Amino acid sequence: MRAVTWAHAARNSHAVCYGKHVRQAAADASANVTAKVFLGTVAEVDEKGVDYDYAGRFDLVKLVADKVLPLDKGDAEYFLCGPKDWMVQVRNDLQANGVNLDKIHLELFATGDI
Repeated sequence: MRAVTWAHAARNSHAVCYGKHVRQAAADASANVTAKVFLGTVAEVDEKGVDYDYAGRFDLVKLVADKVLPLDKGDAEYFLCGPKDWMVQVRNDLQANGVNLDKIHLELFATGDI
């Protein structure tokens, strides 16, 4: 079974999408899912390891250093969803760390007129 790492960044714990559901999936050892959350603003009531894992902006270096996101797996694929500038930066970071562009997939989240 392919391993899945779900890394999410949000402004605060109220803005985490699917956090509870993904953490429940990660708690099931047979699911092969790892969930990590970055919070831009950590409130006093937020509990590390429950509501978030990292304080601050999304940081690929932290995920790699903690061996949460191995970048050396040739069959791995990376799916990025979010604002354009953020996705471009993370895509560039992945490429700078040896990930082939054809393994990186982007889905733009935007607001405003279409």
